[in-house]
Amino acid sequence: MARQIFALLVLKPLAWLLLGLETHGARRLPKDGPFVITPNHNSYIDTWLVFAALPLPLIRRLRIVGAADHFPTKGLAGWLLKSLFGLLPIDRNGGPHVLDQCVEALQSGHILILFPEGTRGDPDEFGDFKSGIARLADAVPNLPICPLYLHGTAKVLPRGSRLFVPLLCSAHFAPPFEKAEDKEAFLERLKSALLDLRALAPPLNWF
Repeated sequence: MARQIFALLVLKPLAWLLLGLETHGARRLPKDGPFVITPNHNSYIDTWLVFAALPLPLIRRLRIVGAADHFPTKGLAGWLLKSLFGLLPIDRNGGPHVLDQCVEALQSGHILILFPEGTRGDPDEFGDFKSGIARLADAVPNLPICPLYLHGTAKVLPRGSRLFVPLLCSAHFAPPFEKAEDKEAFLERLKSALLDLRALAPPLNWF
């Protein structure tokens, strides 16, 4: 409940006021059951905009997959990240069991945000997709994968910058699909879906 209230009163209004966020295709998302949202990743504000773009009823079940060595997991900061953003900290050195928490969360009906690139890439470019999303799809049968293209965040607050530039942003969801091929073909299909969304995104304008 706290997560939904925070999104309703803080994240969504700020995304509209500061970035004029427009959302396209959110009705394509499953209404129930677990699924994984796979956004492109160019900025620290990407997670904020995913929350702002999602229908409020889904936010209650939302968890963000993040590296445990990148986010605080203890103290007040850790509590806030887990309570308000549903942080699911993953030990990247956890070996073959690194995704066990993600599988358990999906089996419990949660929705995961998992950046397939694993880290922020260069502005408007896609980095190499990691195998984690393919492994999750193999571990949870019939798991819907929901590509999301975040347009504009790479220019609003790119990696390495502290200057916030008020440009209009938009979020574009593709129809969900399930893994039905080998890892390489699946990752290529996912990247193609994001590229198609990028091609449909409007020109980037000042707010």
